[in-house]
Amino acid sequence: MKIFLNFFVFLLISCNSSSQKNKSIQFKNLNSQYNIQDVLIKTRDGAKISAIICRKNGATEPKTVILQSTIYVRDKGRDLNTIKESADRGFIGVIAYTRGKRFSPNEILPYENDANDTYDVIDWVSKQKWCDGRVGMFGGSYNGFTQWASTKKLHPALKTIVHYVANRPGLGLPMENNVFINPNYEWSFYVGNNKYLDTVAGNDRQRFRNMMFKWWETGVAYNKMDSIDGTPNRLFQRWVSHPSFDEYWQKMAPYKEDFSQINIPVLSIDGYYNDSQNSGLYYLREHYKYNPNAEHYLIIGPYSHFGAQRNGSKEINGYRVDKDALIDTNEITYQWFDYIFNNGKNQFN
Repeated sequence: MKIFLNFFVFLLISCNSSSQKNKSIQFKNLNSQYNIQDVLIKTRDGAKISAIICRKNGATEPKTVILQSTIYVRDKGRDLNTIKESADRGFIGVIAYTRGKRFSPNEILPYENDANDTYDVIDWVSKQKWCDGRVGMFGGSYNGFTQWASTKKLHPALKTIVHYVANRPGLGLPMENNVFINPNYEWSFYVGNNKYLDTVAGNDRQRFRNMMFKWWETGVAYNKMDSIDGTPNRLFQRWVSHPSFDEYWQKMAPYKEDFSQINIPVLSIDGYYNDSQNSGLYYLREHYKYNPNAEHYLIIGPYSHFGAQRNGSKEINGYRVDKDALIDTNEITYQWFDYIFNNGKNQFN
């Protein structure tokens, strides 16, 4: 098994203001060197996926697309910067949002449509005249899940994925070993209340802490927890109606024999202190189980869920991390893309 046990890091899915309700995005103060496009990509079943494309102005040759697929909408901040970075590094940057988010008119249903929708986004971008027919993906947590979701049926244009602490719905969250995990209760409001992110609900820790204590004290049935909160939670109810790892969860990402056809190079990054480590390592174990010849590498070290997506932390849970473990995950990601797409011609030292 080609596993590199090393020390690495992952990028936090950060917040965005719930006040972002504009029907058009104002890309202010952008350098004229970029060509930014807002598009709606139609899926096979008629839904529409909102995406942003960033290319360098003046580029005439088709280039490889670096795609991020996410439920977290942060138009005016890191989202634009991260696709600009892909363009700066010689690629085309694309970020696509989960069905129902941003300008998509459809219902928001986390996890449920990402497999087919991400495949359709890859299909669309790969056929554009500015794309050379190759696509790579990267990102962490939910963005890691969407990469694996897209491989349930592998598109020939997808050449590699680089996922950080990827979650696996049904096996890491919102439940693990058929036991539901409470933090996903509030997360459902955070990502599901509007087209962007509901940071008011998402940051109201005291509200949900009080709800949990009251639930413990009263013994109310778990599936009636929203009666304590006083606000119906449609996504929570949808999830708890599938208390076992049934077909509902299985179809969201590769399952059993699905892994046998995943023959692209994969780089996984995870942390010893990642609270959903079982999800990321599930993909690794199943990939090798069903495809013994898989080209799948693991970088793992003393990182939390958020630390693995960034550059780690100098100290975690009282443990002082060796400075050699604090490696730049973002830089490693682009070194990987250079290795895959450019035969390492632009390797960084």
